[in-house]
Amino acid sequence: MFQRTKYWPDALSTYLDRVSEYRFDWGAVKADSHDCATFICGAIKAQTGVDITADFAGKYTSWKEAGKWLIDNGYRSFYDCANQRLGESVHASQARRGDIVGRQANGRFYLGVCVGKFSYFLDDNRLVPWPSMDCDACWRIG
Repeated sequence: MFQRTKYWPDALSTYLDRVSEYRFDWGAVKADSHDCATFICGAIKAQTGVDITADFAGKYTSWKEAGKWLIDNGYRSFYDCANQRLGESVHASQARRGDIVGRQANGRFYLGVCVGKFSYFLDDNRLVPWPSMDCDACWRIG
């Protein structure tokens, strides 16, 4: 589905360094903010050059509005949206650096980026590591 560029490892590292201090903002349209959807889309763009945020960035400003956007666009859940946009998920044990991972916690589904043994997820206004093997799903990038 996605083709990684020749220099994707450096591009991904640069992206993660740049956004590590961004603040959380639903629908993130400001240059120094992100939510988990725009965060993972930025990681995909860094690796492939493909921007998949056009139809959702800035379309919601809360968890409730994000849920409404999902329903209005024919998705049953955040997981369903990821499967339709990123391809069918595989088991998290297959995650490699740069792949997108997901995990269920606190009644919600979160998306992050695998960097190897750990994956980065958003927690308030910072990136936090989570064991990649403890994730619930993986979407292969490239």
